[in-house]
Amino acid sequence: NRRNVLTDDQNRLVDEAIERSRSAPNGSASVEDGNNQAVIERNPYAPDCVVLIVHDEPLGE
Repeated sequence: NRRNVLTDDQNRLVDEAIERSRSAPNGSASVEDGNNQAVIERNPYAPDCVVLIVHDEPLGE
């Protein structure tokens, strides 16, 4: 369960990325807050399958 592994800030970003991915034409979305980034990539052949990437370090400038 990601809620047991990720921080509250990371989980908030993941929730937002999931919502954005649902309305994105290709089903992919990325959200960042300056310290964390959540990326959702949907499989176009199996839309229920996603890849979730969470970066937990300061983002480059």
